[in-house]
Amino acid sequence: MHVLFPFNPYRWNGPSDRGLNRLDERDEGARQLVEIIDTPEYRTAVLTAALGLAAILWVMTSICAFLFRNSLNWRPISSWFLFGVGGGVLFCWMFVRVRVIAWALSTWWARYSEASEG
Repeated sequence: MHVLFPFNPYRWNGPSDRGLNRLDERDEGARQLVEIIDTPEYRTAVLTAALGLAAILWVMTSICAFLFRNSLNWRPISSWFLFGVGGGVLFCWMFVRVRVIAWALSTWWARYSEASEG
């Protein structure tokens, strides 16, 4: 989702009590952050975070499947299926979003520091 529709922290339809809605139109620093988010490097950071999470989850799942191989239930639907899928999707979405926002803020801070020093 982040690859197709880059995250813009200053655009939403909900209530805005802190005045951050459309801040990128009023503030130069916010505009620079949105420009960083709209680069190919952002998409690379999204894919890197997603692949890293996939590798971690694959290793953890493989270890659990090996340890509990005799007691696993291989039915496609169980009472925990929807809870597991929903929680897994939410966790993955939050993990990727936090990693990508951290990348964008650290990149923005590095560029901001270089511009203020030079």
